[in-house]
Amino acid sequence: MGSVYGKKYSDVKRQLTLVKAGLYGEGSVRRIFEKGTFRDWAEYWLEILAKPRVRPGTYAGYCRNVRNHMYPFIGEMQLADITGRHIQDMVSELQGKLASGTLRGICRLLKAILDAACARKYIECNPYHGIRIPGMEKQAPRILTRSEQKKVEQTAMAEEKEEYIICLYTGLRVGELCALKWSDVDLDSRVLHVRNSVQRIPVGYLSGRMGELTGKGEFSEAGGERSAVGDEHSEKTALVIGRPKSASSVREIPVSDHLAEILETKRAREQGLGSEFLFPGTRKKFRDPRSMQIGISSMCRKMGIEGVHMHTLRHTFATRCLEKNVNYQVLSEFLGHSSPGITMEHYSHCTFESKRENIARLEPDNSEAE
Repeated sequence: MGSVYGKKYSDVKRQLTLVKAGLYGEGSVRRIFEKGTFRDWAEYWLEILAKPRVRPGTYAGYCRNVRNHMYPFIGEMQLADITGRHIQDMVSELQGKLASGTLRGICRLLKAILDAACARKYIECNPYHGIRIPGMEKQAPRILTRSEQKKVEQTAMAEEKEEYIICLYTGLRVGELCALKWSDVDLDSRVLHVRNSVQRIPVGYLSGRMGELTGKGEFSEAGGERSAVGDEHSEKTALVIGRPKSASSVREIPVSDHLAEILETKRAREQGLGSEFLFPGTRKKFRDPRSMQIGISSMCRKMGIEGVHMHTLRHTFATRCLEKNVNYQVLSEFLGHSSPGITMEHYSHCTFESKRENIARLEPDNSEAE
């Protein structure tokens, strides 16, 4: 079988489990996991079942949640010995430390891992049953008021920072905005094609996956520089361009006449600069999303507008659409959500300005006779 190496004992043990599972038949694999620990099965699930099917960023998130939040509680327990009580104790302990949305995601992930073990008969039944998890803490997102939005647009135009205008009028995610190429913009047909997204991934999670990120057999990074691939616990990160968040995120967004005029002006101004990206970073490659985040926050603070980040612009776009009576089905397609229900869940709020306008409708109509 050869030798297995790693920086930590846990790394060696994980690799050894995967090697054994790959070398032996199904019967031997069942014996490994029937008598093995939750850690043994979870590492196999992550590497063999999840990694080939999800984006690198999603895989990295799975690994962090499993290793940081599940292993301390049930990692060394035999898979067959885990009960609902153990899971509930874990959830109760994490409840005071994590946001409710994060905890719910961890619970969904744990259930999926145990479901897969149950389907393969490594355990008789899934112990994840009747687990009490906290409800979602609903907090209205930060939305620019109309006066704030006007200031942001005026300043962005004056400083030639059209990326913030585009976000306000399309609702693009920051990664999608950074990945936008001129070939994605059809100004004749007034259509913007969302095909890619940029994200920052720990380099250890990219091993063996570089060729699939762009779909063209290439690995792209801002600045065109590659980082050496280390282990998954490395703090080194790399910017990669690849598929958007989900299948529904690949979409077409109509471009308004106002936005088309802005894009035409930008294209004429930058003609001959040689970058395929609308908002290039170093060496004419795509921009780092963090620089956009820093840029919008800094610009807004100088204007006395606090608490603004790139997602604020996306939230503002969605809210303005609802104020103009755009229906949830259309808005969900604009935003790249998988269903209108997700859009309703995120944007069922209304702005204070909207509340004021609606309460004004209740004022007595003095023009009518008593």
